[in-house]
Amino acid sequence: MGGFLRAFRAGLIAAITGAAGYALLELAFFARRNHLLPWDPGHGVLGIVFFAMHLGVAVAACALGAALGARISRDGAGVLSSALPVAALLAVHWLTWYRERMNALPRDFAGTAVSLGIVLLLLVAAVAVALLFRKRGSSGRRIVRGTAGLIVLAGVVQVVMARPVAEAERSVPRPETDRLRAADTGQRVVVFGFDGATWAVLDPLMEAGKLPNLAALVSRGRTFDLRTIRPTFSPVIWTSVATGKTRFHHSIHDVVQTRLPGGTRLPRSLRRTAFLTKTTGVFFRALNGRRLLRVEPYRSDHLDATSVFEAASEAGVRTNLVEWYVTWPARPLEGVTVSDRFHLPVYGGVPLTGLVLPEALEAPLAKFRLTPDEVPVETVRRFYDTTGLDEAGMSAWEEGHPEFVTELRHNIARDLTTRDVTVDLLARDAKWRLFGTYFRAVDLTHHLTWGLRTKEGTVDGDAALRLRPAIDRYHEFMDEVVGDVLAAVPEDAVVLMLSDHGYESRYAHSRAPDGFAILAGGATEPSAVRGTLDIYEVAPTVAALVGLPVAEDLEARPRMDLLSPDFAAEYSVRSVSTWERAGGAGGEVSADTRGAADAEVERLRALGYIQ
Repeated sequence: MGGFLRAFRAGLIAAITGAAGYALLELAFFARRNHLLPWDPGHGVLGIVFFAMHLGVAVAACALGAALGARISRDGAGVLSSALPVAALLAVHWLTWYRERMNALPRDFAGTAVSLGIVLLLLVAAVAVALLFRKRGSSGRRIVRGTAGLIVLAGVVQVVMARPVAEAERSVPRPETDRLRAADTGQRVVVFGFDGATWAVLDPLMEAGKLPNLAALVSRGRTFDLRTIRPTFSPVIWTSVATGKTRFHHSIHDVVQTRLPGGTRLPRSLRRTAFLTKTTGVFFRALNGRRLLRVEPYRSDHLDATSVFEAASEAGVRTNLVEWYVTWPARPLEGVTVSDRFHLPVYGGVPLTGLVLPEALEAPLAKFRLTPDEVPVETVRRFYDTTGLDEAGMSAWEEGHPEFVTELRHNIARDLTTRDVTVDLLARDAKWRLFGTYFRAVDLTHHLTWGLRTKEGTVDGDAALRLRPAIDRYHEFMDEVVGDVLAAVPEDAVVLMLSDHGYESRYAHSRAPDGFAILAGGATEPSAVRGTLDIYEVAPTVAALVGLPVAEDLEARPRMDLLSPDFAAEYSVRSVSTWERAGGAGGEVSADTRGAADAEVERLRALGYIQ
């Protein structure tokens, strides 16, 4: 017993030292890599709280590790009881760094293999040190304590040097009086967002003749595999599409953000905030259980970058934008902004303002707003297999699958609202030159029914299998929507249609599978060869088409090779240091948005986007 206590005490000293270093490393990583905790005097108290949480849990875990090591180390040397906790801390830190911090890597085979390799490497190192110094326990313990001390030193250095990623790289805004100027290229451009669509579904349906409008668009242009980015969260990607910048520059990092007691905002969801480290999730869960933490959707006033739509508008290009992600409250354009909350103007009983700019257009556009309750049951029934069911049977099936029916009605209502508003504005504003519109629901049908699409079995044995055709049928429905919109677009306009990511059976879209893109019309150079386009290349290419100077601080340059040689020769790309301008205007937020935020969060939670 005495040997065990000596070994435990010897191991505990190294464990506590290592725990302190681990807590410092965790805190520094928060600040530097994830924008979760900007390390400045204003967040000093929060930094102390984070450090205390890491330290407390790590010390407790390491005490258990030291006890385990002392029990295993029968000879009383205690080297293993010193080395094991330090190795475990390093394993936790490296694992979370690799798997979750590096853009939420999926649980695929390669990621699992690397993760196991990290754990095994450190455990083998701990055992090797214990065996090497088994007969010279004091030397081994000193080496382990020295290693723990180096971890503390590394943590101190990291904390002192920590600052948010890309903070030093942010461009200096132009003076408010320095306005952009656009050349008149004669091009009109429609950017058509089609969330989650993938060639894996589109190609077979086009070959079968079931997507005639998309096929016609492809026939007069060119197609691309669209390289997307991680994390594959729609608000992040669509904001990167619009701004041409990374999440560290536009500041939209997740599906929702976390608000701590006192109002400090951490721009990621509770789940990813809590589990960027494995040792403090219990505290976050406790705070959340007591409703001391909140998760909220992003608003446009959280954006730290200017979109191509805003830059074009500043340059005098008539621009309309409909339901694009993170556009509420509406920001002013030289045209019309219909924000992404327009389709549901009342959330949780709270009426919202800032839905449309100019405000005078909100009432005329409101007549196109379709609510989920207004979607006929006959429309819902076109998306699932009704074979062999009479009216009573269909009603019974719908009552047995309320989640699908409710979400489908919501999604149909939103997409039809977006369609009708888009068609109206295309006709109402004849002077537009840049138009952006975004459709949401294809991705949601993937999340709801992808696993059933190719599942074997009969509907008699499994009633859920009636959902197998839902994805294909929603694509066919969206092809009709595309046809309605394109019928209102001038024939000589450039149409850029794209998704934010693809989809796959095992990992959904967590591995960032390619999306799709179609570029057709106007100055497009047609090609039958499917090429590759990058998410970050969209904004600068759109800018070049409408004659807008391309900002030098964007992540990519325009793809002039996709445009006709005559256009590229006549309108050479002009540059400007940045699209950011001092004094940029934002929208006015409703006085009380808590009900709105809570309602949206509950929908996202029901769909599995957040936990």
